[in-house]
Amino acid sequence: MTKDASELFIWRFAADKGRQGRCLVAKLLPGETSVVDHGSTECPLADGVPYLYEVELIEHGAAVSTAMSLEPVRAGPNWFDKGRTVNCAAVLGFVSAFLFLFVLARRGRRIELRHIDGIDAFRPAVGRAAEMGRPILYVPGLQSIGNPATIASMTILSSVAEAAARLKTPIRVPNYDPLTWPVAKSVVEEAYTRAGRREEFDPQSVMYLSARYLAYATAVAAM
Repeated sequence: MTKDASELFIWRFAADKGRQGRCLVAKLLPGETSVVDHGSTECPLADGVPYLYEVELIEHGAAVSTAMSLEPVRAGPNWFDKGRTVNCAAVLGFVSAFLFLFVLARRGRRIELRHIDGIDAFRPAVGRAAEMGRPILYVPGLQSIGNPATIASMTILSSVAEAAARLKTPIRVPNYDPLTWPVAKSVVEEAYTRAGRREEFDPQSVMYLSARYLAYATAVAAM
């Protein structure tokens, strides 16, 4: 692009349709000498279709020069997207580590897992509640069911509810989000079933309170 050029446009059109169906591929800025055509919503690429390119130089709103490719080119899918090399390396590294640890476990190698103190403490807490004759209050969080933290909370709720069922300790699960409510009820019911006490499950123990923070906090504090 020359220094006095105002704008430089790259156009593309199907060789069998002519310039009437051309679409804008890119607009080059001063200093840019090349562009890669990946296609777009406004200017899509179709595999196997012969395309011609046209370069148009615009100065002061008028086209002063045009150049067109002599031979048509055809687009085709790439086997590998170089822009996702980092993602590919991360996936390969994760899969390799998983397979390595899987083979070690199959061979009898003991693999140490880091324990989370908060999760390890729930069983003694359930035991103390059973000794005191007090119910367990489990708050699954203030996020929707699609939130990763809420999904993890449902997993912990399953273990807490099963331990409570085995010790015949009532559990109360107040929900902030209406979509979390049926999921939590299903998780607690399944936990009671695993503990062999399905008939002792109380559907009223898993309730929906409110999606308003102050109302929810007040109701939980009063339980």
